[in-house]
Amino acid sequence: MSEKYGTEETKDVLALGLSLGMAVDKSLADGKIDWSDAANLVDVVRTAPAAISGITNVPNELKDLSAEEKAELMAWSKAEFDLRDDGLEATVEAGLGVGLAIANLVAKLAMKDEETGEPDPSA
Repeated sequence: MSEKYGTEETKDVLALGLSLGMAVDKSLADGKIDWSDAANLVDVVRTAPAAISGITNVPNELKDLSAEEKAELMAWSKAEFDLRDDGLEATVEAGLGVGLAIANLVAKLAMKDEETGEPDPSA
């Protein structure tokens, strides 16, 4: 399958999720969440518009996701994502990899062969 969509919108949505996770992690560092933790939400607010504006394009990007693009998304996520607990961070990163693989599989299974209307076995 030729790549025609890229990964920019998927990356924007991932950036929102990762920034939210890191904001919660920072906020829980002192064991409580209060008004002083509002500053931790700056990145969440900053990434939200791009994630929301392009979210409808994410399914097309996932349908077209190549192994190289998946590897690039994983490398980018690992570079951007940082939690205080390295074990939890590794678990979240592994979950992200599984999630990308499942999303890609579901998107490909949903593709229909134009002639038969059945799932495209070549996808």
